[in-house]
Amino acid sequence: MHTELNPVKWTLAERQQFLEKGFRPRRMNEFPCSALVRPVDYAHDLARGEIEWMPGWRNYSLHSVTIPDGTTITECNFSQCRPGTAAIKGKSLKFVGCNLTNNTLDPTWALEACNTAQAWLVSIDGVDGQGKPTKFEKRQYICSHPSKLKAELPPVNAVLKRDF
Repeated sequence: MHTELNPVKWTLAERQQFLEKGFRPRRMNEFPCSALVRPVDYAHDLARGEIEWMPGWRNYSLHSVTIPDGTTITECNFSQCRPGTAAIKGKSLKFVGCNLTNNTLDPTWALEACNTAQAWLVSIDGVDGQGKPTKFEKRQYICSHPSKLKAELPPVNAVLKRDF
C-alpha cells in the first residue's frame, strides 16, 4: 500500500498532526498534495506551501517552489491567489508558455508567451441555474505585469482564505 494512505507507517508525530489538522506533512518524493498529505507549511487551500521541483509535473498553482538555476520550464501553471506573490525561487530561469499569474518576477528570468497578469480573486453574489442565491469566484484584473502593480488594499470581496 502507498505510504500516504497507510497510517500504520506514519510516525507518532505524523499521526498526531493528522488527528489535529487532518493531514500530515509531505515527505520527499511524495505526490505534491492530497487530502491526507500536504506540505508542512500548508496554511489553507489558497496557500498550499512549498513543494520540490519535479520535472514533468505541470501544476504548481497555489504552491511555492524552488527551481534549480538555469532551468527551462515549459507550459507549467504557477498561478497564485494574491497579486505580487513571491512563489518561485531560482535564478536565470526560462519560462515558455507558463501561467505566472500573481507571481513576482526575478530580473534574471526570461519569459516567452507567459501570462504575467495580476488580479484579485473575488467573491460575487449571484444566482445559480435554478434561481437560488449563490456565490461565485472570479478574477478582478489589476494589471498585465507585476512591475505595474501598485500597493493597494484588497477589494472588500477579495477571497483571501478558503478551507475545505
